[in-house]
Amino acid sequence: MTEPAQLPNGRVLVIDDTLAIHDDFRKILCTEVKPEFDSLEAEILGQQAPYASGPRFEVTSAYQGQEGLETVRASVQTGKPFALAFVDVRMPPGWDGVETTARLWEADPNLQIVICTAHSDYSWEEMTARLGHSERLLILKKPFDVIEVLQLAHTLTEKWRLAHESKAILCSLEGSVQERTKELRGANQELSKLAAERQLAAQRLERVNRLYSVLSKVNELIVRGRAVDSLLQETCRVLVEDGFFRLAWFGVLDQQSLLVRPTAWAGNDAGYLSQVQVLASPDSPHGAGPSGRALVEGCLVVCNDIASDPAMQPWREAALTRGFAASAAFPVKTDTRTLGILSLYSAEPNFFRQAELELLNRLSDDLSFALQYLEQAGRLRLQSAALTAAENGIVITDPDAVILWHNPAFSQLTGFSAEEAVGRKMSLLKSGKQPPEFYQELWRTISSGQPWQGEIVNRRKDGRLFTSEATITPMHDPQGAVTHYIAIQHDVTARKQAEERTAAFATLGQRLNIANTTQDAARIIVEVADLLLGWDSCLFQLYSPAENLVSELLVIDLIQGRRTECQVNTAWRPPLKLAKRAIREGGLLLLQDNPVEAQSDGVPFGDTSRRSASILFVPIRNGSQATGVLSIQSYAPKAYDQASLDTLQALADHCGGAIDRIKSQETLRHTQEQLRQSQKLEAIGQLAGGVAHDFNNLLAVIRGNADLVLLQPNQLQAEGQECLHQITAAAERAAKLTNQLLIFSRKQVMQSRPINLNDLVSNLTKMLKRIIGEHINLQCSYVGQPPFAQADAGMLEQVLVNLVVNARDAMPSGGRLVLSTGLEETDAAHVARQPEARTGLFAVLSVEDSGTGIAPELLPRIFEPFFTTKDVGKGSGLGLSTVYGIVKQHRGWIEVNSQLGAGATFTIYLPALQQPTLEKEREEAPGIPQGGSERILLVEDEDGVRKLTRTVLEKFGYRVREAASGGQALEECADRAGEFDLLLTDMVMPGGITGRELAEKLRNRNPELKVLCTSGYSGDALGPEMEFLRCKHTRFVSKPCSSRQLLQAVRQCLDDAQPDESPPT
Repeated sequence: MTEPAQLPNGRVLVIDDTLAIHDDFRKILCTEVKPEFDSLEAEILGQQAPYASGPRFEVTSAYQGQEGLETVRASVQTGKPFALAFVDVRMPPGWDGVETTARLWEADPNLQIVICTAHSDYSWEEMTARLGHSERLLILKKPFDVIEVLQLAHTLTEKWRLAHESKAILCSLEGSVQERTKELRGANQELSKLAAERQLAAQRLERVNRLYSVLSKVNELIVRGRAVDSLLQETCRVLVEDGFFRLAWFGVLDQQSLLVRPTAWAGNDAGYLSQVQVLASPDSPHGAGPSGRALVEGCLVVCNDIASDPAMQPWREAALTRGFAASAAFPVKTDTRTLGILSLYSAEPNFFRQAELELLNRLSDDLSFALQYLEQAGRLRLQSAALTAAENGIVITDPDAVILWHNPAFSQLTGFSAEEAVGRKMSLLKSGKQPPEFYQELWRTISSGQPWQGEIVNRRKDGRLFTSEATITPMHDPQGAVTHYIAIQHDVTARKQAEERTAAFATLGQRLNIANTTQDAARIIVEVADLLLGWDSCLFQLYSPAENLVSELLVIDLIQGRRTECQVNTAWRPPLKLAKRAIREGGLLLLQDNPVEAQSDGVPFGDTSRRSASILFVPIRNGSQATGVLSIQSYAPKAYDQASLDTLQALADHCGGAIDRIKSQETLRHTQEQLRQSQKLEAIGQLAGGVAHDFNNLLAVIRGNADLVLLQPNQLQAEGQECLHQITAAAERAAKLTNQLLIFSRKQVMQSRPINLNDLVSNLTKMLKRIIGEHINLQCSYVGQPPFAQADAGMLEQVLVNLVVNARDAMPSGGRLVLSTGLEETDAAHVARQPEARTGLFAVLSVEDSGTGIAPELLPRIFEPFFTTKDVGKGSGLGLSTVYGIVKQHRGWIEVNSQLGAGATFTIYLPALQQPTLEKEREEAPGIPQGGSERILLVEDEDGVRKLTRTVLEKFGYRVREAASGGQALEECADRAGEFDLLLTDMVMPGGITGRELAEKLRNRNPELKVLCTSGYSGDALGPEMEFLRCKHTRFVSKPCSSRQLLQAVRQCLDDAQPDESPPT
């Protein structure tokens, strides 16, 4: 960069379209002013500008922005740029001051600019919006202040001069730096060469120091006594992390394949060890590398240049790819054999030099010593662990049978700890069950140096006997003298007891096979328990896993010296403390130094004044499932032990399957009895349904004739009319009785209409309070918007009553019962939780109690017919199944939420209706029904009903032809089906043609035929006829009905008016 020329003190450019302004700037900044401009000063500036004194500036004038721009460009080109420019903000007709400033900066970016403006000109925000913020821009307000102009001129020109002097200094410094840099580069090269030499020496020293650190850390690992695998793995890790090797691995020889198999490694393996193959065979290329040769030759093998060493050809590419430049293998061996090799890989060629190899050889020697030591120590630990972990009792004695050492199994077998047994003779176990000759023969055998084998009965520390199979082996010194005895004892007590149990169980199975009841089986089982263990009292309970309840089956106690069967409580109830523990945890052995009362756990023994000192509780199991509880008790202390508990548990487990089988047989017999009862009820129901249907036909004739006479009031006196009214009322009551029979037989007609659930609950409240009693608090919660459903009010009342009765029975000690209604919009998530649910708006009826609740395992079965948790005779098992059937018939579903001990909530969902306009029940008009002259085909199989119906219709002007069956009706209409205006037909008739089939055949000939159907059956009985009843021009009236109802239905059907009665559902 060249140094700029020295500039004058300051060059100032004035750009203004007013000549007087230029003269004022010259008078202020220099003395060269023409007098003719003085006269204009007062007019423009408000006063005559004073003449300046001191340093003078070189002032150049321009009268328009364009002229000023050209002046600036020329000054830059000649190397004499302006330091400062005063620019008027308004210079018509050319550029204004802002535009001029922007142009000037394009020509000379270093130019300092002062814009001269009046208060009415541009604001500072407007100027900065157009020019941006800049330290080279200032504003001077008119009229000018001389001092302010001079200060601006001096300051800005001085600023400009300092900036240019700084640039000149920088140029000079840059040249000096370049020359000095050249000198330093030469010196740097010399220093780099020296540093490289020093770095190489430092690196070698660092490598050696790292290897010393590795050697130290590996020795620490050896001292800590790690396992072989852990030691080798940690050694490899230390070599990589502290020794900076790329890869370190330890390999052993596979004798069968001659492959060197890695057992520990660390570093940048990246699949190298699994990819390459190393053989311990000098004849193979894969055995020529350092690892294979070191293992075969048992000496150090080094490759300091993997890239060029021919022996590394099989592995070269894989090694170089992973940055391996040098390799060395160190044998790890004992005096007689090579245990393995330690292979190391470095990223530096020629890494393995004399100093490094000496340290690494020391490391391999240390590893050799450690592995040999660990191998020997491992064998010793294995031998010791085998003796300690052996299940058989092992004891070592001196020649006089004094105990020197024994394993934990011996303590477990005999009850003597090491402190109690060591130093004492083996005779401390002597039971006295063998004769002296037995021991004499034993000592004669082992003293002669021969081993002895046989069964021996010994006594534990607690006095209990045990049988063991024993082997006693003498140990000899080099001269053949006996120095020690090793005795191994295998406990066969359980096997001996099992043999005894097997003999008892053999007859037990046969006896249980012929037992008819669970109580007979219980007597047999406790008899065998007495034979095996003896007892003073016993308890046998059945257990239901599903309900977690027990029922007493058998209790026997010793009363006044005689065993007596006590009265049992067969009611199912929660198990008491000990029974619950036995079921949950397994058998219990309770031994009391101070006997406890037998009944302290609530077990009712007959002689409550005596106390039990020894108690056994065991679960009776079939597989893993508990099905009962067996307890035997003795009044003698320590009458039982763990073996006794095991024996009793074995007995209970042996009998579990038989108890379940006998229970199943009893249940089957009970179920068969229930089935017979159910079939009997079904037969009665069928009979009741048929009788009710026939009664309805008879009542139809009675009531119809009475109504027919009543419809002619002028023919009877008042007394006769009153008699007929009583006949009609009696027929109505009889009809209600027959309807109850139909309900019993489930053939009742379902009369559905819009039902307000709020009203349903409210209307039943008084009756429900009487049902549940005063000990239960009944609460009702109604939703604000009435929930409507299309339903049969009587059926829903039955549902509510059944649920309330069940809730009452679940709260025998009182509680809270809440009936609530609601509207709920079910979504897909609700359907996912409840498979029977559907999405949409549903009216909800809920019954919530605070009773005993329902066990989770029982919930899936509560709607099954005949399933009940109540005692025999207290429930039919049909209540909830009836509820379920009615709800399903209404196209709804029911949900149950219950927890045992926390009550239950039954929630019923029925398809909701928009709030209908409810009509009052129609009352029969007191006047005479309207008749007509239309032609009616009457089809009814019951003669009395058919004749009465014809009489009624003809009395009121209708023209009637009758038929006793569908086939006869078709014959009547064979060629004149179009003559009839109405078909009045029963739905269910003998002869093979139903009312629906008859109507469809006739409508094929006369599509406009009106049809009025009658029936005394429900929708279930009518089956496929249901959809037909919803067809156009089709009406329905249920039987029995009054003559007035019949006439009204006929007239509505002929007039196609809104019916009084909907079809059965």
